[in-house]
Amino acid sequence: LAGACAREGAPPGGPPDRRPPVLVKTEPDTFAEVPNFKGPVRFIFDERISENVASGTLDGAVLVSPRTGTVRVSHDRQGVSVSLSSGFRPDLTYRVTLLPVLSDLFNNRMRDPVDLVFSTGGGFDNTALAGLVWDRITGNGVFPALVDLTSDSDSLVYTAETDSAGFYAFRYVPAGRYAMVAFQDQNRNDSADFSELQGRRQVVIGPSDTLIVNDPTLRPDTTPAQLTRVSALDSVTVVL
Repeated sequence: LAGACAREGAPPGGPPDRRPPVLVKTEPDTFAEVPNFKGPVRFIFDERISENVASGTLDGAVLVSPRTGTVRVSHDRQGVSVSLSSGFRPDLTYRVTLLPVLSDLFNNRMRDPVDLVFSTGGGFDNTALAGLVWDRITGNGVFPALVDLTSDSDSLVYTAETDSAGFYAFRYVPAGRYAMVAFQDQNRNDSADFSELQGRRQVVIGPSDTLIVNDPTLRPDTTPAQLTRVSALDSVTVVL
């Protein structure tokens, strides 16, 4: 009889949990230099993390820069583990970003992204590149948007995501020349497709540079401009 009356729910007593999960440890540690590191990267929290994410998939909750393999994210009682299909390459500085789409079992969602920077050898380049991705039509910052830097020297792709105001930031990227593209990845294929809002430019990062680069974006258009009106402004000027 008691079993028939049982209902699912949180146990009585104590205040409700409204605190988002808190990161207590990463493996490897921040700014660690770990030669021959193969993974996985671990984010360990102070409480159990829900398998459900606020948007997208669990694999899409993590950005790994540079992109050197397909990202795979697994979930356990303590947190999440991040691995790459081909492993982490030697002599690179990796930035692993855990996006604020995870929550605990009481649906308390992370407030801010978490960055882990570590090296698989070769130290850290003291560089920074940041700016605003904005829509040329509305003038507003674009969120969410991906910003990719493709190296001219080795074709490695470094990536970042804008925040809610449209700002992005890169740190510890090797000096060199890069093709930069900012885009709204609506179909989540990690590339700028023709129908998506996007902007492109070239960027040169010198040793120890700190650069501010704002990137205007626009949806591509193949329709040529057409003359819609002609008017005489004054006796010597015609407006087209």
